[in-house]
Amino acid sequence: MLAKLDIQNFAIIKDLKVDFTTGFTALIGETGAGKSILIDALAILLGSRASTDFIRTGSKSSTVTGQFEVGETTLPLIKQDLANYGLPELDDQTLLVQREITTKGRNTVRVNGQLTTINVLASLGQKLVDIHGQSDQQILMDETAHVTLLDRFGDTAIRQLLADYQTHYRSFNEAKKHLNQVTKNVQEIAQKKDILTFQLNEIAEVKIEDATEDERIDDELTRLDNYQKILETANSIQAILESEDQNVVDPVGVAMNDAVSLANLSHEYQGLADSLNDAYYALDDARARVQDLLDTLDFDEEHYQFLLERSSQLNILKKKYGPTLADVLSFYDRNAQELAGFNDSDYDVQQLDKLIKQEEKYLNEIGTKLHSARVKVAQQLEQEIKHQLRDLYMEKADFAVSIVQTDNFLTNGLDEIKFLISPNPGEELKPLVKIASGGEQSRIMLALKVIFGQLSAVQTMMFDEIDTGVSGRVAAAIGQKMLELSKTKQVLTITHAPQVAAIADQRFLIAKTIANNQTYTELDLLDDSSSVQAIAKMIAGNKVTESALKNAADLLAQKN
Repeated sequence: MLAKLDIQNFAIIKDLKVDFTTGFTALIGETGAGKSILIDALAILLGSRASTDFIRTGSKSSTVTGQFEVGETTLPLIKQDLANYGLPELDDQTLLVQREITTKGRNTVRVNGQLTTINVLASLGQKLVDIHGQSDQQILMDETAHVTLLDRFGDTAIRQLLADYQTHYRSFNEAKKHLNQVTKNVQEIAQKKDILTFQLNEIAEVKIEDATEDERIDDELTRLDNYQKILETANSIQAILESEDQNVVDPVGVAMNDAVSLANLSHEYQGLADSLNDAYYALDDARARVQDLLDTLDFDEEHYQFLLERSSQLNILKKKYGPTLADVLSFYDRNAQELAGFNDSDYDVQQLDKLIKQEEKYLNEIGTKLHSARVKVAQQLEQEIKHQLRDLYMEKADFAVSIVQTDNFLTNGLDEIKFLISPNPGEELKPLVKIASGGEQSRIMLALKVIFGQLSAVQTMMFDEIDTGVSGRVAAAIGQKMLELSKTKQVLTITHAPQVAAIADQRFLIAKTIANNQTYTELDLLDDSSSVQAIAKMIAGNKVTESALKNAADLLAQKN
């Protein structure tokens, strides 16, 4: 159950702290006082989408904190989530949840003091509180959602059949989409294959050795283009190193011998001897290298022309598929793989046709089983709803679930499902979305909430003006129904109906005040005396009469 709620700088709420108890709690107040803001604050605490518009004017951030006392029915689910997401364990079955939003759009979520994500928060939230808002009423009036409501009432067998059906449904749609694409683009695919084949053949015919072949060829062409200069320079170097009249090697050799003599006289001169020794042998090595260069230097015109042609071939490929040979080779591998894909079974029309027929068979078989299961569940749901509606002064109404098995493969099976209602005796059953009044919608929605609430492990249910469109004894019946629900659930409701407020176990008054040109929302727990005043005001408006006070006291006395 929701034990504590702390709201800071949220909309017109500056600082609000409230302790809730088990049982049935009514939140009352004038329109615009901020009752729905509490719903919004609780919703974002449970993982709903948050907007910076929620932040109070002049504040940099807004924070909502909730303390939940996790009951036995929900405890295993919450413990499993905490373990799965690596969050701290419960402390004496207490769960602390906090969410902060900033003007910069940043969201910070903490569970038991540890940072986590909004997705984790949403997973926990759906196990903690069930909020009834205007969107739930819209779901009831959306016929496409009726199948989901019926399946929620069903057992695990229906949910398993639906899961199997949807698995094959996805496979069926993917195969059909693939087949349509292949059929539609046969010519385009053929053209693509021709282009790829030409490009791959063009690259393959050149027979690239590796990604650096062009660099080696360019280096060799540079040497051949400068053959004459290299030859002249090498001869010049050789002349300097090997001239009989004057060369640099022999004098260095003489100097080296003299330095060795000095080193023999004193170790102090050993470094000089070593340096000249190194210089002599380095020059001698250079002389040998120059000789090798001259011995191997050659200009082969035929080889030169081959290199020019080879360089041109590689440059053409680099220009088309490069800019480097590595890019060309990568292009080849990538497109060879794509070309192979065109010949894969994915593009085999016959195999796709076979797969589609196979999935159609599965869908028909599973869809028929699902239909039969739904028919049985629908009969049970009809009886449950009729029972609940009798308690809500719709005892003469008839309710039915229309299930028509079609030949079409729909998202949730083969069935078109509609909720039908006949509010008055003698009238034929008609679609609920067409004839149900606002008050009837509220009562049917409450009936569904009570039924589904009994099946759910969620321990806290919050209703946002579910008594809209009703008054008098019907409002009292709605209050009584929520009171019964509160025997096993914590029930919170925002209400404008005095009958509902009176039957609650506790009441909070939400009021809006203005101070220093700023608006504030305040929440006060009402005692017996203030409850009479508040309910009398709900009955009579701002001018509370003695009659209204008596009526309010009578309503509260009926509860007691």
